[in-house]
Amino acid sequence: MPETPVFDLPGICAVTYDAATRAAIIRWESFRTPDVQDVVRRHIREGQTRGARICVVDVSQIRGVLDPADAAWVEQNTPGLLTAAGYDAIVNVLPSSAITKMGADRWGRAALGHGLTAYSCSSVAEVAGIARDVLGKAA
Repeated sequence: MPETPVFDLPGICAVTYDAATRAAIIRWESFRTPDVQDVVRRHIREGQTRGARICVVDVSQIRGVLDPADAAWVEQNTPGLLTAAGYDAIVNVLPSSAITKMGADRWGRAALGHGLTAYSCSSVAEVAGIARDVLGKAA
């Protein structure tokens, strides 16, 4: 997938856009940022301006979890923000850490109640196959 850099917060995350899959991709390195909510909102907004229909959240390299307040905010708010921004699906790229995986599973389930399709995979490379499914359904 050829990706275009969107923004980078060194040590925190990098966001890219893949026009072929219409995916806004955030690769988290650490949740230790003073404002996870602003990062999430910016990721969604930047993808929306580029025509993203798929939100990819890659937490495969993280061993920790969001703090409880940020985790609750992500679970309660992110699905509605994605729907309002025109996204059709969320893809969680899951880590080997069982604890981090549980958090990603929670926000994936929350997405289902907002009309989003939720997928899980083990690498960003798998998003191309998921995108064919998502974009084919929306056509």
